[in-house]
Amino acid sequence: MAEETYSTQRLDHLGIVSGICQQIGLIEQIDTYVGITERKVSVGEAVQAMVLNALGFVGRALYLTPEFFDNKPVDLLIREGLTADDFNDDSLGRALDILYKADITQVFFWVASHALRVFEIDHDFVHLDNTTFSLEGDYTKPTEDPKAVRITHGYSRDHRPDLKQVVVSLICSYQSSIPVWLQALDGNRVDKESFPRIIQAYVSQMQASDPGELPYFIADSALYSEESINVLSQVKWITRIPGTLNEVKELYKSISPEQMHESALEGYSYLEVGNYYGGLRQRWLIVSSKAAYKREEATFRKRLAQSRVEWEKLLKQLSQQEFPTQEAAKTAVSALEAQWEFHQAATQLEKVFRYKGVGRPRKGE
Repeated sequence: MAEETYSTQRLDHLGIVSGICQQIGLIEQIDTYVGITERKVSVGEAVQAMVLNALGFVGRALYLTPEFFDNKPVDLLIREGLTADDFNDDSLGRALDILYKADITQVFFWVASHALRVFEIDHDFVHLDNTTFSLEGDYTKPTEDPKAVRITHGYSRDHRPDLKQVVVSLICSYQSSIPVWLQALDGNRVDKESFPRIIQAYVSQMQASDPGELPYFIADSALYSEESINVLSQVKWITRIPGTLNEVKELYKSISPEQMHESALEGYSYLEVGNYYGGLRQRWLIVSSKAAYKREEATFRKRLAQSRVEWEKLLKQLSQQEFPTQEAAKTAVSALEAQWEFHQAATQLEKVFRYKGVGRPRKGE
């Protein structure tokens, strides 16, 4: 009788991850999009293997993927007939090349849209924002590939301006926070430039794949600019209007607290204002928060006290100086006051008498 041997394989949480991938048809969707390839490991299977690796809580490099799957049930997680050695870096690297040629942004949209339909998730509202990934190295070699992003210096959200970076733009469904659009951009791309183009690209894909009512786009104030107005006229959007606009500054000055309406949320009041900016009719909503007002007031009073101490020192130094004329003294005080944001100086000029003669002055002189 032959001796039976046993081996142990770890499934852990990866069974859940694999189950979700199977439920949304990750492998089938990717293979359908990129087309048939003469590969033992299809592109979709390679992607699912990399997803499992990335969510394996070990952070293994790509070339260590076979080692990661060495004690995992590959037949259950991906497909029967495959082994850990099939997921070597050559196989995974070529799969990434195929995805790049197929346009990874379009592939991502294809898979994400299908996943939303599978789980019947409504995305009437979507959030748009950019983030950065800092990279070590020079990256000075130019490329002639028009689709390649430039790794270069730009505004660093990681607070590492010394490192070059790439920008990644994401559109996520509102409550589920599921990404529905992903696009890599040059490291120096700013939000004001990229947001309108991303919205246009996303809308074009939505209309081509699933014509219907477009969602509301929610983004920060970078969405609101003169360059974006034409794009925004084609979609519904919600954003914060930049406080640097003269129209906003004048609006703040013209509205009194008595005009605000109490909100159903305790501590908040609001006022709706119709506006027409950049040739586009809009609805602006001014919101006042009592808690925020108290915080701002405390901060302001602290700044006020600090500023007073600093300027009193400078004013004391100025009071110890002598000037040849009243006009010269007033000019010096005015120059100091011009730098003050919150204070004014109450000054009194005093004449300084000097004896023009030599020696001790006589009585009465």
